[in-house]
Amino acid sequence: MPVACDPETLETLGLVEHRDQLGFGHATPHPQYDERGAMINCFLSSAFSMTQQWFILVEQPWVIDPARITRSTKPLRALVDYFSWQPNLGTQLRVFSRRTGHLVATATAPPMFLFHTINAYEIGDEVIVDVAAYDDACIVDAFFLEEMAKEDRASRSRHRGDS
Repeated sequence: MPVACDPETLETLGLVEHRDQLGFGHATPHPQYDERGAMINCFLSSAFSMTQQWFILVEQPWVIDPARITRSTKPLRALVDYFSWQPNLGTQLRVFSRRTGHLVATATAPPMFLFHTINAYEIGDEVIVDVAAYDDACIVDAFFLEEMAKEDRASRSRHRGDS
């Protein structure tokens, strides 16, 4: 849920209410700002960038099957448990015109996992998108508390000279 915070005290001020009809589903965690300072965010996509002329959506092959969630009998640890890595899909890059909103190009890149795009720019007719990418989505497992605790114990053990 989007919660407003006091910038001085960081106390919560209640839920943020929006006047538009977009609602909140999945949105990118880092919106982009255009040259006028207007915030632009992308809903229902995993990563996006923008240049002066283009929005670029990066669709990585880490997908979720909503039906699998409803069929599951195990307790939900985290939504991420229902994602699967499907490298055969490749990574799709979809380029949309900022002026019209129309899809103008699609390209397929090798499969990669990324948390965020870093930068995008144009050189002539080329669009360059910078990303910090992984070969697959295994990095996500490293962020679970139990995995970090295992690594912390192993690190302390190595530091003491234990084997």
